[in-house]
Amino acid sequence: MPWLSGCGQRTERLEDIVNKHPSFDSRNYGFPRLGMLVRSLDFVDVKSVAGSEGTAQPWVCLRPPSGT
Repeated sequence: MPWLSGCGQRTERLEDIVNKHPSFDSRNYGFPRLGMLVRSLDFVDVKSVAGSEGTAQPWVCLRPPSGT
């Protein structure tokens, strides 16, 4: 998966982001869930991959700027 290369060290679980910033609420931006807000961003790629327990885990990666 070349589009994911280099993302691992910058990737955080969505739950970790919320835990670090508890005052943040995606509902303030019109999205009932944080994952829906993240998927709406045009500079972010989200892919579901199988986790260690066999459940789908989201991988979030910033897209490179256009023109590069």
